[in-house]
Amino acid sequence: MKYSLLLILVLYASCAFRSDPGEKEASQLPQGTVRISWWNEDRSHSPVLTRALQFRAEERLMSAASPVTLPVKPPEHLRIELSIPNVAAKPSPETLRIQWVLDGGAPMAVQPKHVQLASQSEEVSVLLVELGSLNSFLPTSGDWSGELRFLVQESSGEVKLTARVGLRLPPAQLEIKSQEVQASDLEGIKDGEALKSIELGRVRYSLVRVVHLKNSSGSVVQVEVPWRGEVALKLLRTRHLVTPTGSCSHQSKIERVKIGLANDPRIFVLDGSLRKRLTELPEDPAAPFATSAVIAPEQEVRLAIYFAGEAASAIAQGRYVMHKPESVSVASRCESHCDKMRLAGDEFRLCWRGVLAGGGDGRVSRRQIQDCLDCGSGSQPACESCRAWEDSAQLYRSAGPNCLFCGELVDLGRVLQPVAQWKWQPIMTEVASGDEDEALLVESDYDRATLRVRYADGPSDEVQEDRSVPFLRPYVGGKESKMITHVRQQGGNG
Repeated sequence: MKYSLLLILVLYASCAFRSDPGEKEASQLPQGTVRISWWNEDRSHSPVLTRALQFRAEERLMSAASPVTLPVKPPEHLRIELSIPNVAAKPSPETLRIQWVLDGGAPMAVQPKHVQLASQSEEVSVLLVELGSLNSFLPTSGDWSGELRFLVQESSGEVKLTARVGLRLPPAQLEIKSQEVQASDLEGIKDGEALKSIELGRVRYSLVRVVHLKNSSGSVVQVEVPWRGEVALKLLRTRHLVTPTGSCSHQSKIERVKIGLANDPRIFVLDGSLRKRLTELPEDPAAPFATSAVIAPEQEVRLAIYFAGEAASAIAQGRYVMHKPESVSVASRCESHCDKMRLAGDEFRLCWRGVLAGGGDGRVSRRQIQDCLDCGSGSQPACESCRAWEDSAQLYRSAGPNCLFCGELVDLGRVLQPVAQWKWQPIMTEVASGDEDEALLVESDYDRATLRVRYADGPSDEVQEDRSVPFLRPYVGGKESKMITHVRQQGGNG
């Protein structure tokens, strides 16, 4: 009886702990791997990156645990060592097919430059694949991801196994917004108000600008922030220079200039651990040092930019005074004005009755006479025309001085001579004059202030390819990033 009970227990344990035959077979499969490296025509090589291939027997699929990040400028050649178990068929160069799929799009056939069977055992096959002319199917810019697919087929064309490896470029979908310090920038940070001013090496720095970084990609990214940079605090000023150029005109000259207020800032990630990081800074200001932040998809971090000096302190405390121009009155043009009308209305019409009746005598037209009559009624365009006609002196030859519209007859040595009384009357206008401070700028010329951005989901022991992202571009208001000068002459006559 004792031996029978023992036998029953042994049989029960054997049944209870026996794994499914298919699961057991899958768990005993050799580990698949893929090793990738790349190079360019100058023969510069990358490190060899290794990814484990996770096997899903029911789908006949092996996938790399994480994508491989290529350089910002995609390489020209890829070398791939593919080690896969012989689960359904033994692969060979003749039965291997390669596809490229970009961001979930349609598969695209890729013709390898070279395929070689490096080794093959009963359990594992190792294939060496070389791909060239990558720009024929890989996008050369932007922020993209895709996957290479290696299809192991039988002679009949049936796919027995697919190995997939993701490829991507370093992240570029980083939204950057630089703005003046807002109260909300310091909310949620312990002793946030105290971070408006910090002291480093006996130098007082003031918080002048906050840069918001938002991760718009679908992956976690890591941003490396330099604690110093070629960044300057500047004042954008427009100078309105107004100069009279005569009794009827003026010249306006507009200069847009940038005035340096401070440089050599200190830049930090703005969060609750900032105070602690300030104690970790190197004593030598020239020493390389950077802080980093990990940003989840659709999340953001803030960067604090500090400057030393009185201007930065005044800006941070809200007491910096921005200049405004004053309004001055200058002549913009002149209008013809008859200072003394000798003949008006019926008298003038009577004087020129012959011309008015006949339509003109070849030198004087009815229209010219009518303009003078209209000038007497207050029409400014008619006065300009009448003056131009009288200044031509044709009326003196055609009708004599007694028909002068604007002026008087003066006795000059027993001879009456017409003297015109036309005057130029200045028309005044209000224009801006002096300095106008438009904006306070925090910028880096030639995009020298950059962040290093990389994906944060790769293997911890692997140096990830990153992207250099400018985060303080030169101000381009009005599409100008340097001093501009605009000169305008207004008015004339006189």
